[in-house]
Amino acid sequence: MLLSIYERLFAHYGDLHWWPARTPYEVIVGAVLTQNTAWVNVEKAIARFGVSATQETAAKADGRPACTSAGGVKPRETGVKRKAIPGAAEKDASLGGGATQEAAAQPIGGTREVRDGIGGGISPERVAGLPVEELADIIRPAGFFNQKAVYLKAVTEWFGQYGYDVGEVQKQPLGEVRAKLLRVKGIGEETADSILLYAFGFPTFVVDAYTIRLCERYPVEVKYATDDGHHTGQPHQTPFDRGETESAVGGTAPYAIKPRNGSIPGDGYRAGRGGRYAAVQAHFEAALPPDAQVYNHFHALIVENAKGHCRKKPICGGCPLFDGCGKASAATSGGMS
Repeated sequence: MLLSIYERLFAHYGDLHWWPARTPYEVIVGAVLTQNTAWVNVEKAIARFGVSATQETAAKADGRPACTSAGGVKPRETGVKRKAIPGAAEKDASLGGGATQEAAAQPIGGTREVRDGIGGGISPERVAGLPVEELADIIRPAGFFNQKAVYLKAVTEWFGQYGYDVGEVQKQPLGEVRAKLLRVKGIGEETADSILLYAFGFPTFVVDAYTIRLCERYPVEVKYATDDGHHTGQPHQTPFDRGETESAVGGTAPYAIKPRNGSIPGDGYRAGRGGRYAAVQAHFEAALPPDAQVYNHFHALIVENAKGHCRKKPICGGCPLFDGCGKASAATSGGMS
């Protein structure tokens, strides 16, 4: 079922060229800054680092990609043979999914302006060297800037353990590098998987509230562990369906949701007790080929469709998943409130 859903969404929307960033490190920064805010605010914060057109041109001249659809890196090879499906990584494609650098550099919804701004460019070396107060001031438009400055320092220190080298991170086993990343202050499961998938090309599926909503409405049955260890096929109620704010639906790329606990979450969607995040992730990864580009596209497609159609109050007309969707069937039969 999931592969069919993926193929229908890909046929409708095509390659959305996620993540909107020029370098793998910018993906890391964006994944932290997008916590609990709209993506437009993340763009404003990143622009204040002063990524200039001159610097971008110099990077290209040095052979470093401005960006690719997997955060600037080729997805790791799994060695698993798979049938051809849309958007899957080609073995010899230098950019992982056949996307060009020019196309992949375009964020969803249009071209992001490259501004000359406060600083001299965004890099792990620069962020590591900035006083935390100065870093907080730069990222102020993203909100929760004092906490996020601490988180950026922490995740940059983690990256520094690998010499700020993407290739060194990619040499590590996924489980090992994910466990270490999850120990970093401010990094929860969704943020960690976003970084690993989009910055480093690891085949790890990103779960968010939109993913849970798809499971509830289509429906896709996922077995959740209850507190007593038993399993249920009932979907977990999302923060959206509890009436919380879809704070980033108006943005142009990654999403955010209102946190359940504390002032700011480590990631947009809290799994809660019972390992719900892990259960949904495992279900998707079992049903799909272990392909970072497929995970990349599918996650982006779910978010894009949720923004346009599968909202809290759904707009079912024109939805590529209308046929077969239980929520749409209930709506047309008058069974949906």
